[in-house]
Amino acid sequence: QTTDDLLRELRALVGEPVEIEVIASASPHVVSTDTALYRLIERVVGEHDPAGRVVPYLTVGFTDSCNYARLGITCYGFTPLQLPPDLSFSALFHGHNERIPVDGFGWGVRTFCEVVRRFVLTDRGSKGD
Repeated sequence: QTTDDLLRELRALVGEPVEIEVIASASPHVVSTDTALYRLIERVVGEHDPAGRVVPYLTVGFTDSCNYARLGITCYGFTPLQLPPDLSFSALFHGHNERIPVDGFGWGVRTFCEVVRRFVLTDRGSKGD
């Protein structure tokens, strides 16, 4: 969706008396999951958590990935974190009491580092993937 698309929808909802000013915007982009890096992420997550599944997910907010995309760099925003099943993800993130479980953070760091280690060792970075 473009900025103009969003503005058109907002104006239809709020009507004319409301002024809407765009302070900043970025072009949307889509990243393929058909890459060696994505498959590596899936493998490593599966090894660290056999019940875990990697799925594309949109977290609303701002990212620098749109700037990297213009340079042809693939960005997934991969931030592994293991949470207990009874814990509410949305209640913990970007709130007045933002926090994550220490054990889940440690799992995420180990998983992330293993993805980076294997990616570098296979020299994928020099092949544009």
